[in-house]
Amino acid sequence: MKAASLFLGFYLLLGGLLPHAEYAELTKLPGLYAHYQTHLQRTNGQLSFADFLVMHYADRQHAQSEDHQQLPFQHHHSCVATLLYCVPGFDFCFVPVQFAAAIRNRYQPILRFFPPSRIFQPPK
Repeated sequence: MKAASLFLGFYLLLGGLLPHAEYAELTKLPGLYAHYQTHLQRTNGQLSFADFLVMHYADRQHAQSEDHQQLPFQHHHSCVATLLYCVPGFDFCFVPVQFAAAIRNRYQPILRFFPPSRIFQPPK
């Protein structure tokens, strides 16, 4: 169970890091490493892996040679058909709203309804 969860976690991690890339391209990674070793021998160990990747994936002239077609991520394998449907527009008619006249506040304090008593009268 632990191995299956690790495999699934690694699978989802690669899916997030390499979106829209097919996992079949990952089977070509050993060929990429072998090709790097070939370039490393030609340059007498002076080529870093980052320079190798820039040379093969950013430089168009070097990347389009025949022996580089077996490297991963050189081809686009997925085809996406996009369907766009436009909904006919709606006519928005804004009708001005007639509001009623402002109503004055008819609040009256509750103490007004009670007759004043002698207790709450101010001193004279």
